[in-house]
Amino acid sequence: MEIKEIKPFSSIEEFLQQYHFLNALDVTSRSGYFFERREYFTRRLELTDFKELGMNAFQNEIADFGDKTFTKATIKSILEHTRRECKELIDDIENTEIHQIRNENLESEMADIFTLSCHYFRKVQAYYYDIIKNKLEINKTRKWKEPDEHGVVEHVKEDINNHGINLFKDKNHGEYDYE
Repeated sequence: MEIKEIKPFSSIEEFLQQYHFLNALDVTSRSGYFFERREYFTRRLELTDFKELGMNAFQNEIADFGDKTFTKATIKSILEHTRRECKELIDDIENTEIHQIRNENLESEMADIFTLSCHYFRKVQAYYYDIIKNKLEINKTRKWKEPDEHGVVEHVKEDINNHGINLFKDKNHGEYDYE
């Protein structure tokens, strides 16, 4: 077996398929092929970020629902729907007592915005894990102001290019030009 390049597993399903294949080989033989496959499997396992795979699988489940249920959805319609859900969230925030830490309406609106985000990321062929991880790296490099009268802490406004991190890089389709 010739191995040219070792890559991480691209999905949990692929990992499980290879795992079961390797176990079947283990039962039937201890040939050189088995040991080569085991070494290849182990090296791929070391390269795989299962947290990312799990998050991507979850995003795919949500986006699959969106694609099947909202067959005519476009990027623009998803963004408009998100805008409306944000308005509902704002309305709910304004009608919520400050001391309420958990609120069913707020949580429901936040979940709607999250699911719409997953559907949006599917349409632009990106994974929220990558986008959020990159955004976190940007936030780590930012300077932060003192909290305002509401306790909100915002970053000092500066050019995003100063961070040296491209937030919207799509491996297959170049770069997205928006923040």
